[in-house]
Amino acid sequence: MPLSIRATSPTWTCFTQLTAIGPPVVAINGNADDDAVKALLPATAEVELPGGRRLGLVHNGGPETGRLARLRKRFPGCTAVAFGHSHIPLCATAPDGFMIINPGSATDRRRQPHHSMVVIEVEGDGPLIVRFVNLDDDGADLPAAAHPQRHLAPADSREFRTPKIGTGLPCGFVRGW
Repeated sequence: MPLSIRATSPTWTCFTQLTAIGPPVVAINGNADDDAVKALLPATAEVELPGGRRLGLVHNGGPETGRLARLRKRFPGCTAVAFGHSHIPLCATAPDGFMIINPGSATDRRRQPHHSMVVIEVEGDGPLIVRFVNLDDDGADLPAAAHPQRHLAPADSREFRTPKIGTGLPCGFVRGW
């Protein structure tokens, strides 16, 4: 059964609708939430994935510079961390396989040409497969240029900017959970 994950400001109505349709839901609060939602949802969460891996969730990954190292330090037991806030899609992988993922936005695409989401495929202890989905085109994959997969060289401590095309999602699904 899939696991639904929200890494950005869900409305309480959205959260209750997601939980009502069946798959388990893990949600965190974000900067646009009202006080009632912030009181009910945590600021961060961690989800156990198959193969003993963990996915960390936080709304705001902070400034671009140093983000990968900062999120790794904040979630030391995680294989990957998903964050939202900027609405700019990003999937960056460190040499050891640690990933940071920003799915962008399914609801407020801002300067991006598409609404979208991320699907993370998990099978046993194999690699996490991240797929960006174009919600404006019946679930077609976003073009690769809209969300380049970045692999950081060991000596590369600088962050990078994903081109401002495409988007990811504030809501994602993990298959194989």
